[in-house]
Amino acid sequence: MSREQQVIDSFSNIASGVLAQYSHNIEALTAIKGGRPSFDELMSELQLLEKDLTSKAVKIIEVYKKEVGAPIEDLTNAMKQIITNTINIYIKSI
Repeated sequence: MSREQQVIDSFSNIASGVLAQYSHNIEALTAIKGGRPSFDELMSELQLLEKDLTSKAVKIIEVYKKEVGAPIEDLTNAMKQIITNTINIYIKSI
């Protein structure tokens, strides 16, 4: 397995963990409110999820670029796809 693929797989695992955390946040909000959170609250959580994932991806890409010094377009595209997929999973779950 290439180093790039290892980084992609690691980020995919990170994204899954972050998604689980945000899903638990929604469950907690639901329990606290005794019902489904408002649309605005759900969208706020969605924005935070996207920001969190993007921030983590940027940090990983920056470190990878410093270490390897190679073009990172494929890595960037793969991480964007993981973020998109993770957000889609989140949206379907709420």
